[in-house]
Amino acid sequence: GSATTGTSAPASPSSTSTIGKAATASQGAPSSAAAASIAVPGSPIITENGSVRLTATYKTASATAGLLGYQMTVTVANQGTGSKTGWVLTVTLPRPTLLVSGVQGAKATQNGSVWTFVPDATTSTVAAGGSVQVVFGVHGATLIDAAPQDCRIDGNPCSA
Repeated sequence: GSATTGTSAPASPSSTSTIGKAATASQGAPSSAAAASIAVPGSPIITENGSVRLTATYKTASATAGLLGYQMTVTVANQGTGSKTGWVLTVTLPRPTLLVSGVQGAKATQNGSVWTFVPDATTSTVAAGGSVQVVFGVHGATLIDAAPQDCRIDGNPCSA
């Protein structure tokens, strides 16, 4: 199994909180193989194959206290030294009846409660040290328990 660090504080340059987290195996690799993430304090997170791992943060906002829905903004960041082309963002909502609309910066598909976002032409490449944003509305019965249950970028958890 993979180890977790148990800290919820944001990583600082002196932090080593990412050591021990396993990356998901890439397509084409045997299912039993998983590339380990290697982190040196102050350096970008790089997997054994040399690819940069993206990070994502999200926030939700509502002008109407959740009555008619809310807006979610996800910032996909590249803290590495090389650009990264292509990514997959998944957001799990509490119910499949909640709908996503007005998507900017990505194309969305729904499978039950899970929404998958892939980049559009404006967000496909995330420059080294740069970021892109995906913005969308969540609509339906959002007054109670409508907050996202899970958010992942390339299989790695987002932070709120």
